[in-house]
Amino acid sequence: MLHSEGRQFPLNGGQSSALDLTESSHSGRQFRQKVIASLRRLSFGPKCASRLSLRASYIALVLVSLLLRTVVCRAQSAAQILDREAILNQVHVYAQAHRLDEALQIILPLVKQNPRDFEARNWVARLQGWKGHFKDSEELYRKVLADHPRDPEAELGLADVLSWQKEFEPALDILRELDKQQPNDPEVLIRLGRLSMWQHQRSDSIRYFKRVLQTDPNNTEARDAMRNMEREEPFRLETGYLFEGYDFTRNTNGSFVQLVYRDYDRKTLLGGFQYQNKFGENDTLFTLGATYRVLHRTYLRGEMTVGPRSQAVVPNQDYTVELTQGLPHGVAIGGAFRYMNFATADVQVPTGILDWDVKPTLHLVLRYTPAGTFFRGVPGRAWNQGGWVRSVWDANRRFSPYLLFATGAESFEGAVSSEQLGRFIAHTYGAGMEIHLSLKQGLRLGYFYQKRTSGRKEQSVGASYYFSF
Repeated sequence: MLHSEGRQFPLNGGQSSALDLTESSHSGRQFRQKVIASLRRLSFGPKCASRLSLRASYIALVLVSLLLRTVVCRAQSAAQILDREAILNQVHVYAQAHRLDEALQIILPLVKQNPRDFEARNWVARLQGWKGHFKDSEELYRKVLADHPRDPEAELGLADVLSWQKEFEPALDILRELDKQQPNDPEVLIRLGRLSMWQHQRSDSIRYFKRVLQTDPNNTEARDAMRNMEREEPFRLETGYLFEGYDFTRNTNGSFVQLVYRDYDRKTLLGGFQYQNKFGENDTLFTLGATYRVLHRTYLRGEMTVGPRSQAVVPNQDYTVELTQGLPHGVAIGGAFRYMNFATADVQVPTGILDWDVKPTLHLVLRYTPAGTFFRGVPGRAWNQGGWVRSVWDANRRFSPYLLFATGAESFEGAVSSEQLGRFIAHTYGAGMEIHLSLKQGLRLGYFYQKRTSGRKEQSVGASYYFSF
């Protein structure tokens, strides 16, 4: 329909097919002539036909402009899609080359251009996580999930970044839910197996990796993990020597042997024998102990050491019970109680426990150990405040050095000798290292300097060798 002077004029009886206004094969002049000829057939006068000629020319020009604009927009859109794909491919190349900053520089404009480009937004979160900006990465993944719930890439990425922050429970919750929605998805099962292995839940880890291999027999990570777990040796035998030098009495020499069994899932059992010559007295001690994972990250430990009642220098009975609970962010807290029976005293040591994995390679161990000593024949109880802190750094796959500071009257490291508490107070400084000679054997070395009350000093050196089988 054309509008002229307030009236409506049907073109060719209302049949628009009579006028092909988009036919690009005609020139502008031919097109206008065709319109004018069609209008003349409607028996209008020459003046009206002239006016309609101008209007038809204008309409044709507008339609052609719109057509050209549509073609240009589609071309630009196609070019943008090609640019987006090229950018995503380049981001992948940069990420593989560990050029993370460059990858971020080229992906961020995509997100700015289209905030609903969730693939690009997931890439930004992923790169931030790989750079170690875990909190930023977590926040970005959560924003994606707020705008696009159940996005599988965002959920997998969020599980990864949570696990890197030692928040294993929330990560496992996400992965278990994904496993229900996407059964036998290798990416989900691999992560479930990996997290279970990190938490020493060997049976769960094996079950997940086996499911991966059922659907993908050539999955390298699952095969390597299964092979490594099969190579894990349940027994470890360790033997060592200790020398203690005093500036006020005779030196001490001692040795020990200890056998440990682990199922890498719930149970750890140990048995040991110690011998030493301390202050001119030959002492022997026998040790039995066990640790059991009661709940997901709840551990119960018990240990006892006994020896002949005739021993006057070291305790003839030493019992410990301990309960620890793992928390997010690599933290574990707990409590323990230790009872020691000497020839002339009984000692009770309530203990507060805090372990913290500051980083995957840096660990802090803190203990608060006040000791209450009851001397036989002496009324009342002697209390000594005490505690110790140890930091361990896993420098690389072979060397793990540590530093120690302790104060009080405890035998802080649970070494071969355990002296009567309440007799003195001391500050102890120590350093040592564990050397991993191979996957199955290693060395432990340590040096300690102790400054006691009354100006007395002690130095001790210890060394041990262990191997697994």
